[in-house]
Amino acid sequence: MQFVKPLTASQVNRRHPNKIERLPMFARRITKDPHGFDPNSDTGRILLQALKIWNSNCEQAIHSRSRHLGLKRA
Repeated sequence: MQFVKPLTASQVNRRHPNKIERLPMFARRITKDPHGFDPNSDTGRILLQALKIWNSNCEQAIHSRSRHLGLKRA
């Protein structure tokens, strides 16, 4: 497997701001295998964990900014 330099979320959004890509197409582009991110594969499990961490960090950042601005959570 060939490793590539990871992109930040903002870099991805700048490259494809309104583009939705199906997971098999994304996996093929990244890993050269359309099943590269299947949930039962090692790389699929790593991707799912990374997305969970990213989502958690986004929620924490939003909560932190809201608290800093004195906003209450809905």
